[in-house]
Amino acid sequence: MRIKFKVNEIIQCVALFFLCVYIFFPSILIKDICAYITAFLLIVTFLVKSSYVLRVSNITKIWIFIIFYSVLVSIISLGIDWSNDGISAVKWMLFAILLYQMILFGDFISVYVIRMLLIFSTCFCFMTYLQFVDIGVVDVINMHLLGAEELQMNSQAKLIGSYYGITSSNFLNAFYISILNAYVSSRIVNSVKYSISDILFYIIGVVAILLTGKKGIIIANFFAFIVVFFVLHKINIKVVAKLIFIVCLFYIVLNIIMNFEMGAFEGLIWAVFDSKDISNGRFDMYAIAFNNIRDSLLLGNGWGSSYKIFSNGVHNIYIQLVYEIGFIGMMFFVLFFVYNLIDNRNAYLRSMSMKGKRALSFCLYMQIVFLVYGFTGNPLFYYSTLLIYFIVLSVKKLNCVNVKL
Repeated sequence: MRIKFKVNEIIQCVALFFLCVYIFFPSILIKDICAYITAFLLIVTFLVKSSYVLRVSNITKIWIFIIFYSVLVSIISLGIDWSNDGISAVKWMLFAILLYQMILFGDFISVYVIRMLLIFSTCFCFMTYLQFVDIGVVDVINMHLLGAEELQMNSQAKLIGSYYGITSSNFLNAFYISILNAYVSSRIVNSVKYSISDILFYIIGVVAILLTGKKGIIIANFFAFIVVFFVLHKINIKVVAKLIFIVCLFYIVLNIIMNFEMGAFEGLIWAVFDSKDISNGRFDMYAIAFNNIRDSLLLGNGWGSSYKIFSNGVHNIYIQLVYEIGFIGMMFFVLFFVYNLIDNRNAYLRSMSMKGKRALSFCLYMQIVFLVYGFTGNPLFYYSTLLIYFIVLSVKKLNCVNVKL
């Protein structure tokens, strides 16, 4: 029995590795192969279990209902004339909940899930710093990871002081690095005594996100920081103020050392705080979206309809949901998000284990980053971030109170 358990652990780790390759490297050539391997190993983890009790989570039931409703109103609006974007949205939402449920069926050890996410997040954080220090090295790596168009986007971003690392966008890079911040902050806030190494890693993660220049993710992390540190935990404000001061000081010193002149440093500050990353055309898009939704406010125009006007989406998941599946459909999604936040908080309050509290703090942090960034971006409609969100929900459900974190 013990040997069988060890085999199951190994299979879980391998499955998580290929799953993370599939999620974190959407442009890699072997992405589809990783997906097939992951699917096969997820099935194997279920088959090698000692018992085969199939419990469908409430989250799964609610999400399936939302998808069914969304498809129904889309058929009413569009008939069978669906765009590829609409079909893709439904496909990825179904895939996300299937992945979530398969992780539960396989009784994955939540600490393995978190640590695998952490390993990949740390890699992206390191690559961001490496690109800041030596662009040439990362360019060579990107030639094997990114397509021609994505490689060009990555190269052009450096001209305005944004560092995409080994991704095709600062949004993805910043979101991936947020996982490191979520993990470290969960350790800091749930420890009796602060560890210098934890504080240092948190600073490193925050500065890495600043280097991406993605203001929407920066704000989302700040908001998550406030919720985790001030709502769930009663933390000394002086300690938090010191952390913020150290982060700012570290960022300034790093730029001065690496650029040797204030001109370049000012350029990076300008790129972060005046890049118009959040406001660049977004409010115009919101106005256009509302002007086109007046006659179908309740039921929307159908999945994927927003992409006929906005090539990259509305850059606000809530407005885009209203546009595509109406106000009623959007409220179903919001209730789903709020349900998970409340469930996470209640689980945290019930937990008597410090290790469990850390895991639940991590989950809450990442959920907040996902939802807050949704006001200025499209994390719900990009499969990498959507899958990470559901993986985080699975961690919350995996009896994480009694595991080591």
